[in-house]
Amino acid sequence: DVIFGAWKSEVFSHHGRFFNYDDVDMWPRPYQDPHPPVWMGALSDDTSRQVAKRPDISICVNFFPQAEVNRQLRIFHEAAAEAGRTVTDDNVIYGRHVFVAETEAEAERLARPHVEYYWQNLIHEINTAALHKMMAQNPDIDWQRVKPPFDYGAATLENLRERGLLLIGRPDQVFDQIMEQYEQVGGFGTLLAMIRMGSMPQDVLLRCIRLMGEELVPKLHAVKSRVHTQPAAAAA
Repeated sequence: DVIFGAWKSEVFSHHGRFFNYDDVDMWPRPYQDPHPPVWMGALSDDTSRQVAKRPDISICVNFFPQAEVNRQLRIFHEAAAEAGRTVTDDNVIYGRHVFVAETEAEAERLARPHVEYYWQNLIHEINTAALHKMMAQNPDIDWQRVKPPFDYGAATLENLRERGLLLIGRPDQVFDQIMEQYEQVGGFGTLLAMIRMGSMPQDVLLRCIRLMGEELVPKLHAVKSRVHTQPAAAAA
C-alpha cells in the first residue's frame, strides 16, 4: 500500500500499523502510468488468497513441485473469482528451471552436474541456513508451514524432472513440457526461465540461450493469451 500510494500520488502520507510517512514526494516518477507491473511471490495459501484479491498484483510461483503449484494456483483462481477479479495469463508469472540442447541426451549430459550441484548444495544449504535462523528468532513458527516441499539435498536431475521443477531436452520437447504445465495450472503469461544453475560454464549457458531464442521462444510467443474462466482443471 505504501509503494502504490507513493507511485500514484504527487505527495503521499501513510500512517499504518508498521509504517508511518508524512508528505513523501517520490522522484523520479514511474515511466508506466500509473505504475510498473507488480509481481508478488506466494509460498502459502494465505498469500495466494491475498494476491488474488489485489487486481494490481500478479502472482509469481516458483520452486514448488507440480502438484503443489497446481493446488496453489487453484486457490488463487478460486479466491480471485470470489473477489470478482478477472484473471488472464498476464496475471500469472510461472518460474521453472529450463535447459535445452540439440538432443535430450546432450541436454542431460551438459546440465546434470550443474543442476545437481545447484540444488544439493546451493539451494539446500542456503535454504537450511535461512530456516534455522528464522526458527531461532521466531520459535513459535510452525515448522510444517515453512519446511521445504522436499529434501533439496537429495535432488537429482531425474526427480527434479519428475516433480516438474526442471524442463529439459530438445527445444520441441521443452515446449511440450511447458504447455503441459500451462494446461495443468490454467495458464500463465510469463515464463520465468531460470537457466544458469550452479557452476554452468558461460559457453554452455550461451549455447542453451541461443537455441532457446531460435527454436523455443518463437513457439511460446505464438501461444495466444487467454482469460482464465475457472481454476486449474488438473488441481480440481
